[in-house]
Amino acid sequence: MECHRCKQRAAVVAGKFKGVVFEQTPCGQCELRECSIGTLPFDDEMASDEPGAAVSPYPAEHEAEQMLPVSVMTSALAVLLALDAPTRDALCKRHLGARYREIAQEQGVTLAAVEMRHKRALQRWPELRALFPAKVAKQARRKRAVRSGGTTAAQKCSANKGEQGVAVLISSVG
Repeated sequence: MECHRCKQRAAVVAGKFKGVVFEQTPCGQCELRECSIGTLPFDDEMASDEPGAAVSPYPAEHEAEQMLPVSVMTSALAVLLALDAPTRDALCKRHLGARYREIAQEQGVTLAAVEMRHKRALQRWPELRALFPAKVAKQARRKRAVRSGGTTAAQKCSANKGEQGVAVLISSVG
């Protein structure tokens, strides 16, 4: 709604129409454009009799980690809706817990392609990072390790493979 442009806004905010049936208020007869971006239809099954009570669609053990401010979710949703379908699907499925390999099989692309879509999306649109706090934290740890001259887990793994390869090569020559 574009209530901020309404001539009756000050009177409504001041409570002049408190107790008046909605249809008889200026808001009930308003002809300003309605913008329903970011709104959801009301679900009677999710309704509560307690005032101010909210029901989460997430299981109780995951509720705290899933709760994000509305402004963050609005920004993330706007970006998600603007993405191409394969990237959006990969991000959504990954957010819901799907593995990269599963997503790659569903989309008919390589594992590396899905990982790269995810990585690039998080780099290009910082708004999406809030949806993947564990991944962002992992990337930050890697950056700190590289800056401090330490090695990352991936570097340690490839170094160990290299040492094993050298040992095999030496034993086959000797």
